[in-house]
Amino acid sequence: MDQPGRHSLRDTVPPHWLEAYDHAWLTLYSIALGTEKEFRVAKRVDLSDSLILAFWGSMTYLDASALSLRFTPDGDVIAQGDISQRESGQGAWLLVIQPCNTNSPKNEYILKFNASVLSSLIISVTTRNYAYSRVFDNCISLKSDEATAASGPALGPHGFDKPLLSGLDTFQQAAATLEQKPDADRRRIELSLHWYDKSLRSYGVDSFLNNWIAIETLAMPDTSNVRPINIRLSEIYKLPLPVVAERFAVGRLLGLRSRIVHDGEDLTVFAPMSDYMRRLYEDLLHDVLGMTTNRLGELALAPSFSFEALLGAP
Repeated sequence: MDQPGRHSLRDTVPPHWLEAYDHAWLTLYSIALGTEKEFRVAKRVDLSDSLILAFWGSMTYLDASALSLRFTPDGDVIAQGDISQRESGQGAWLLVIQPCNTNSPKNEYILKFNASVLSSLIISVTTRNYAYSRVFDNCISLKSDEATAASGPALGPHGFDKPLLSGLDTFQQAAATLEQKPDADRRRIELSLHWYDKSLRSYGVDSFLNNWIAIETLAMPDTSNVRPINIRLSEIYKLPLPVVAERFAVGRLLGLRSRIVHDGEDLTVFAPMSDYMRRLYEDLLHDVLGMTTNRLGELALAPSFSFEALLGAP
């Protein structure tokens, strides 16, 4: 990649990738304000498990941005829109390439996570413009001309209750209660809802941490002490504090958060754990708004419930 021109992926990746792997995961970022003079001669950085290219030119890729899923009340999933082949256009680009195998594939989340780590490292030691915007994720065969476009994940709605018009009456009551709160309390609740929204639109560890921030903002004056949450749950479910602490395991959730944030553990957070966190937040919110609630209790107080099972799902 030292000279401008068209290059195939197989010509670009390290030779041993062609023997050990059958695909490569490509993530392209735009380099804002990058000039042809600066990037016409490409720069390559080989790492142990990835390849970074900064270059001037264009790339052909599959664009899945117009593809969306629609879910019918009867359980059908309908794909709308098309995957199209596009040209990036002439410009300065940062390309992160990672090897992977289809018979033993890396989790897509991990590949996207790794790309975000590498691009953020580049930004932190250079400039925000070096990975200004993410353009695409494609999985490209190293054995043929096949390519797959990666889109954002979609959460199936059929595990949740069907919406009813009467729900808007409940919402109106909750919104009216929120408006009547003192300014400081209302702003705190609104901020918690903002983080809760971020948790609903993210996945895995991202969803867990966003939801925990929502919980801290709403119900933990001291972010290292879960006792205020346990007191609220004790009042909601009319249970002694020791039973609440054992059954709802909020302290263990704080421990998971600490292992992720402070110890840097790469924990896998499955959908049942995200659902558990969502129910906990909703119980606390309903209580703050003076609404009756049993979201978490429906799950955690069931005879068959096991917190350990949440950790080892699916």
